[in-house]
Amino acid sequence: MSKYRFKIELLSDLCVSDGGVYNSSVDIDVCYDSWGFPYIPAKRIRGCLRECGIELSDWGMDIPWKSMFGHAGSAEHQAAVRIGDACLQNYEQMKALAMEHKGSSLFHAQNILRHFSYLRVQTSLNYETGVADDTSLRAMRVVNKGCVFYAEVQIRGGEREETFKNVLEKCCAILTEMGIARTRGLGQIRVTLETMEKPGPNPNNDSENEDSKILSPSHVPYKEGATILDYELYLEEPVICKSVSGGESRSLDYIEGSKLLGLVIGEDKKQDKKQNEGQIEDFLSMMDKAELFCSFFFQAEDGIRYTEIPSVIYAVKNDSAHYVNKLYPDPDCVREKHLQLNMMKHCYGYMDENDKLHKKSVKIEERYHHRRPEDKGIGRAREEQSGDSQFYQMSSIEAGQTMQGYFCGSADQIKKIYNILSQKAIYYIGYSRSSEYGKIRLRITGFRNKEDSRTESVKNFYVKLEAPAIIYNDRAFYSTDTEDLIREIIEVLGITEQAEKGAEVQRFVRYTTVGGYNTQWDRPKPIVTAFDKGTVLKFSLKKETKITFSSPLFLGERVTEGFGEATVHIIHDNGRKPKGLSDIYMDKRQTDSDSCVNFEEAQFVKDLCKDMFNTFVRYKAVESAQSNSIKINLEIRPIVSNMLQMCRENDKFTSIQGNCTKRYGKSAETKQKKLNYANKILETVKEETKSIVDSFCAKYHVINFNPDEDEVQKMYLESYLTQLKYILRQPEQENKEGNH
Repeated sequence: MSKYRFKIELLSDLCVSDGGVYNSSVDIDVCYDSWGFPYIPAKRIRGCLRECGIELSDWGMDIPWKSMFGHAGSAEHQAAVRIGDACLQNYEQMKALAMEHKGSSLFHAQNILRHFSYLRVQTSLNYETGVADDTSLRAMRVVNKGCVFYAEVQIRGGEREETFKNVLEKCCAILTEMGIARTRGLGQIRVTLETMEKPGPNPNNDSENEDSKILSPSHVPYKEGATILDYELYLEEPVICKSVSGGESRSLDYIEGSKLLGLVIGEDKKQDKKQNEGQIEDFLSMMDKAELFCSFFFQAEDGIRYTEIPSVIYAVKNDSAHYVNKLYPDPDCVREKHLQLNMMKHCYGYMDENDKLHKKSVKIEERYHHRRPEDKGIGRAREEQSGDSQFYQMSSIEAGQTMQGYFCGSADQIKKIYNILSQKAIYYIGYSRSSEYGKIRLRITGFRNKEDSRTESVKNFYVKLEAPAIIYNDRAFYSTDTEDLIREIIEVLGITEQAEKGAEVQRFVRYTTVGGYNTQWDRPKPIVTAFDKGTVLKFSLKKETKITFSSPLFLGERVTEGFGEATVHIIHDNGRKPKGLSDIYMDKRQTDSDSCVNFEEAQFVKDLCKDMFNTFVRYKAVESAQSNSIKINLEIRPIVSNMLQMCRENDKFTSIQGNCTKRYGKSAETKQKKLNYANKILETVKEETKSIVDSFCAKYHVINFNPDEDEVQKMYLESYLTQLKYILRQPEQENKEGNH
């Protein structure tokens, strides 16, 4: 597979919208990430190139567009061309700066977005009256002309790769427009296909830009004899994990183990068949015999895997700092404080040794897409019952997050998996991998040995499900009866019938639906109801009994895919008293609002500072003009107009001062009066701009920023005069409306 990239140059302003509205003041917005940087979605690029390929095919050229761009509903026509989102030139460096200064208001997402885009406002005219229609005012955000975007392209075609490359170049040549309002002057682009340097001999040095602050690309060395392989996935792009209830419009907030098992088998097929001959059959045999386990992938931070919060943990309404653990309840506390308790669903965390709960939530995002009609005479997407053209949304786990899981098996199995996964760092999982979704960076983080089964004498313990468990009953039917789950646990732990008698079991149960897809049969797996992750069963035995368990522990069916992962927790009788409220620690981004931004740090910082300073100066000028002490009357109207014209004709504030003296410095009384008005305005500007740089630097924590004083004064003066002109026009507008 060879790597290329698209270079997309904006020859005019561009609006590529996904249909979402992120700001109530904007009717049509552009696509931008959480840091405020605009981007062009890969599916939009892919759709435009596909149309260009179809058009070339209609002209009589031999264009294999189905093989290159895929064909809906057929696995035989998977796309040979993989396209990523188009990001701004130097995106990685600018993003690193934004992450470094995330506590600074200068790098707020809206400030960054405003730096690369602006708002265009338009109305619809009534051809009968010649004026704008009521309620027709619309605001559209557009990306600035001149911006350059780059999109990663991968071509896997074997012997046909050169052919596909030539076809892509032809498609790029005729792709000259993109986005909204192409017939209104927007969306003019130039697209070229560039070859990227191939990666070196070290497989861990991938050709993509790497952010070492997020995740190191290197794998840890193999440990001989290890039976558990720990690794983590950094999501370079959003990952779609379809749910049973909502399909691709409602993503799961975790990654199932089946996706990584499929990845391992798929990568094994791509590698040297002689070297790995028979290995695929070995993997399938291991899965059938439940000898190899691949856990679910949950969100992680600082090497800690956050699992589902146990169902015994209840949140306190209107109190995000405390929780109640129903394993050790204090009824008096709950009753006296009139607490209302709520279940904590779809939340992840871990408990430290002080019973402090560290809580996190997985970020889910929705992106909106559309399908154009087959009839190309229709220039827009529209909702049709036939499904030929439609709007739809895709939910996914947001990029930029880290997920952690593990493989568990024999030493030979773990070694084989390490040899496969350690060949590179970049992989693709999930749905819609051919564009925009699914890119991950995998890193093997460590090795462990599975604990040998240990036997302990216990009286009280509880079992928590870390992943959904699929349980059969005695009749070989799927079951959601808690008694069947209890029998499964008792059998796995080796509790005797005698010890089981008289045992009390407290049930804190959750349910979910699970499914899947069988690629070998090309059919979906049965949709069944299962015990959801977070389910807790507390066992209280009559007397101490020996139980045998290991870690990790798996219950029920489909354990190879990570289902049924469970942990056993022994409750020691150490006089622990019932607890009332316990603390919750909400893991949030640590921000340093006082962090300073060095103006000389990078070119992007300079450009952003100048842009924000210009906005700051104009705002201060407008604010001053609205509360100015100069008497507003019709006498100064021509002075304001003349001085505005001087601002357009002169580059420096001192030149404007000289022109005012030259124009009004005559002996006539009216001229002297106008000169006094002009001097008052100029003196006001000079006085108010003395400390404006210091005010800006103090507000945005910028250092080493020293703009030219003359340019600042001219900019301030122009904004000041513009606002004065608007104030002078207001009485005139009110009189006209009163006459009508």
